[in-house]
Amino acid sequence: MLNNRYVKIALVVGTLTALLLAVYAYAASTEITAGGLAGYGDEVIPGFTVSSYAYIIDSNDPTKISSWTVTLSVPATTMYSRLSTAEGALWTTCDGDVATKKIWTCDPTAHVLISAASSLQVSAVKNSN
Repeated sequence: MLNNRYVKIALVVGTLTALLLAVYAYAASTEITAGGLAGYGDEVIPGFTVSSYAYIIDSNDPTKISSWTVTLSVPATTMYSRLSTAEGALWTTCDGDVATKKIWTCDPTAHVLISAASSLQVSAVKNSN
């Protein structure tokens, strides 16, 4: 007869395996449908390429970044961005130019020290409407 302890371990391992397979199957079925572009990540995201960006220095304190502009390869309907530091960062809603919706200006609530800035992240969406 099998030891009760081994039966319990086998049941726990089996349950965890089934749960992991279910999560994997759900994640594999998640996709962005046709008709719109969206994404977030550290790599190139299909549909959008940041073709250029520029930091605007605070005119009252040249040690700080007051805002930045981002130029996208294709028009977007919404764009958010954040400039990260060791203390963290908050997403900022950016304003797109009226003519092309490719050039976006991001104005954070607090100016960031140039020496503290570590990475710039962008999240853009293009609705099909």
